[in-house]
Amino acid sequence: MLLSLHSGAQAKGNFTNTQHNDPDEVAFWKKENETDSFLRAIASDCTHNNGINLTYVGTAATVRDMLSLSNVIDGPGKQVNYWGVRYVWVNLHLRVK
Repeated sequence: MLLSLHSGAQAKGNFTNTQHNDPDEVAFWKKENETDSFLRAIASDCTHNNGINLTYVGTAATVRDMLSLSNVIDGPGKQVNYWGVRYVWVNLHLRVK
C-alpha cells in the first residue's frame, strides 16, 4: 500500500477549555478515527516492510549512532552538540510502499 502525507488532525485550539466547545478542538476530535486508522496503516506497513530492522530504530539507537560518528570525526570523549529534526519519520515515510 502506498501511503501519502495528508494534513491529518492538527492540534490547535484551546484544549484547556473545560467546556470542550472550542471549534478547533471539536474539529480535532472529529478526525480522531481517520488519523488513528492512517497511523495504524503506517505502523503495519512499516512492520511488514522493515521487520527486524525496527530493533535499530529509536532514540537509543540514534544516540549510539551519533556517538559513534562523533568518536570517529571528533575523537573519543568529545562533547556532542546536536540540533535537528526527527529523521526517523522521514525515513519511515520513504520506506512505506
